[in-house]
Amino acid sequence: ANLDAQALARASCVSKAWEKAVRSQHVWRESCMRETNKTYAASEPVRPNVGLGVPPVQPESDWKEIYKMRQELEKRWKEGRARPVYLNGHTDSIYCLQFDEHKIISGSRDQTIRVWDMHTLECKIVLGPPMVVNSEDIQYTEDREARHYATGPDNSYLSHSNPVPMSYGMHHTASILCLQYDDEILVTGSSDATAIVYDIKNGYKPVRRLRQHTAPVLDVVFDKKHIVTCSKDSTICVWDRQTGDLLRQLCGHKGPINAIQMRGSTVVS
Repeated sequence: ANLDAQALARASCVSKAWEKAVRSQHVWRESCMRETNKTYAASEPVRPNVGLGVPPVQPESDWKEIYKMRQELEKRWKEGRARPVYLNGHTDSIYCLQFDEHKIISGSRDQTIRVWDMHTLECKIVLGPPMVVNSEDIQYTEDREARHYATGPDNSYLSHSNPVPMSYGMHHTASILCLQYDDEILVTGSSDATAIVYDIKNGYKPVRRLRQHTAPVLDVVFDKKHIVTCSKDSTICVWDRQTGDLLRQLCGHKGPINAIQMRGSTVVS
């Protein structure tokens, strides 16, 4: 398990006993997690099932194949063999996004959050204020063409979609500036000076609004216990993830706080 893929391949040629040992999913998982989970722009090494290209640890996972796919992806990036696809649909600037193996979630100045299918390139959901998401121009342009469509690098038409408009009583009334999600919740921050927590498994239904900031919420980060937001009002708010209670407001900066990251018990802003 301390070897990389190349060394494991060589070791498997030594004998049938070595080949059997190398075939172990435990060996490939340990090697894959160590060799491919580098620290890039994140605050810590890539963890499984957080939307960064490493699937959840499950008994049926083929870790040798996962390792191979990760290496192929890295090779393509290094060699510049990346094929751009353009997702069209938002009607104003896109300020934030996150993706995993199945979906992309984007937030925009147009006050909406859109959920895109990573495989079909279709926009599945448009979430926002009722006056915005229920208007006809969410689905069609002035020329009655589908607003949501994907194009390739040569402007070739790949697919179009008609997303489901979703609006609830609780919603943002201004630009979506930041977002983060995991398997359970999506948290968004907005120019309306609030953050909203959504239940992903319940149709992205909002469950609570976090209200304390007096200016736009510029960034958000969370873990299993806390949600942390920062704002143009020069403060950081630490919230209880389960209850939404405000636990602490930090007032160390003298200007807008544009970015935060959290690791363990440390928050850096």
